[in-house]
Amino acid sequence: MSTEVRWRRGTTAQHASFVGALGEITVDTDKKVIVTHDGVTAGGFPGSTGASVEGKANSGANSDITSLSGLTTPLSLLQGGTGQTTAVGIRTAIGAAVAGPLGASGITGAAASGANNDITSLTALTAGGLPNNSVLTADIADANVTPAKLSEKITLGTPTVTTSGTSVDITGIPSWARRVSINFETVSTTANNNYLVQLGTASGIETTGYVSQCRAAAVTNAFIVVDAPAAGNFAHGRVVLEILNSTTNVWTESGVMMLASTAIYPSAGSKALAGVLDRIRLTTTGGVDTFDSGSINIIYE
Repeated sequence: MSTEVRWRRGTTAQHASFVGALGEITVDTDKKVIVTHDGVTAGGFPGSTGASVEGKANSGANSDITSLSGLTTPLSLLQGGTGQTTAVGIRTAIGAAVAGPLGASGITGAAASGANNDITSLTALTAGGLPNNSVLTADIADANVTPAKLSEKITLGTPTVTTSGTSVDITGIPSWARRVSINFETVSTTANNNYLVQLGTASGIETTGYVSQCRAAAVTNAFIVVDAPAAGNFAHGRVVLEILNSTTNVWTESGVMMLASTAIYPSAGSKALAGVLDRIRLTTTGGVDTFDSGSINIIYE
C-alpha cells in the first residue's frame, strides 16, 4: 500500500504573510511551485517551474545563444556592444562619422582613426584642406617633393626670339609669381639706343613711375638694362625682378648684362605697378630700334 505525502499549501496571497519553520516546505497553489522556508522570511522562497526556465541561458559560458532579441538594456562596449540604442549614438561610440553608410563588413566611406594604408584619394576634404604638419615628406609618393608635384613651382617659360620688331612682349605671368628672371642670349638691334624692360598688368604696359639706372644713365619710363649698345653688338646676361610689397605691387630690378667685346652693364631700380604683374616688354629708348638677333626667356617662381 503506497503512502501519500501532502505538504501544507496555500495561495500566493496567503504565503505572503506566512513564516514557515526552518526547512519547512509548502506549496503555492496559485504559482504551482514549492516554497521553502527559513523560519524568518515571510512568504519564503518560491521555486521555479520547468516552463519558467525553459529557453533561458545558464550562468557562465553559453555556446548555443543565437540572438538577444529581448534585451531592454544595451550591452556595453566591454560586453561586446556599444551601450547605445540609436544610430547616431552607435556611430559616435565606435568612432564613425555621424552620417554615411555602415556596411556589413564595417564602416564604409569613412576612414578609421589612426593609420590607414588603403586611402587612395582625399576628394571630399572640406574647405581649408589638411591642417599644417599633417603631411610630411615621407608621406609623399617616393618621399620626394618635386616641381611636378607643386602648384606654384619654379617654371621656365618658352624662349622668345628677338629677331624682328621694335619690342618683344612676354605675357601670362601668374599672379602668384614673386620673382621673374629674364635671360638674354645674343640679343642685338640695328641701332644703339638703350635696352629697356617695362612691366605691365592686365591693363597694359606701364611707361611711367620707374626709378632706374644703368651705369651713368637714368630713366623713369622703364628699367634701363643696357646703356648705349653698339648696333649688332650681342647682349648676354640676366635681369631679375622681385616683388617688394605684394599689397602695393612694388617691384625691384637688378641686372648684370654683358655686351660682347665691350663691357659689363649693372643695373638697378624699382617700380610700383597699378595692379598685379602679368607681362613684361623688352624695347629700346624711343621704341625705334629693330631687334635682329637672339632670344630671351623668363623663369618665374
